[in-house]
Amino acid sequence: MTYAFLWVVILITFILVRPIIGMFNLSKEAALIALMLTVFHAICTGLIRPFAFYLPVVFKAASDVKFTLVVSTVSMWVFRVALSFVLSLENVTVFGFVLPGAGLGIAGVWIAMMVDWLFRGTLYLIRYLSGKWLKKAFATIS
Repeated sequence: MTYAFLWVVILITFILVRPIIGMFNLSKEAALIALMLTVFHAICTGLIRPFAFYLPVVFKAASDVKFTLVVSTVSMWVFRVALSFVLSLENVTVFGFVLPGAGLGIAGVWIAMMVDWLFRGTLYLIRYLSGKWLKKAFATIS
């Protein structure tokens, strides 16, 4: 059901994205970037978000909080923060060393965010399918 509802919202987004962007009186370049990022985000949301953000709720309800906390924190710092720098900037300075970046600008930040979603979602899906989270739930009940 989650996927069905998400895709209804995404289809509405696709229909309304140009009029909504048009209300902001952006330059053609900025409007194109906004359109690109909105479509990219919508598609990734429809594919990745349910298992990356709704499975942790199941784990938390089953008292499997530590796993979700560690995965989300590590994933955020490694992918959302560090990878955003690498993908968005031309050069990244780390401890005095200048490393080449991808220079993708704002698109790099959004790509890094989706990598974060995909990484954490994959780990959550593996955890869910393994059934380890159920052991915590049953330990709490007894």
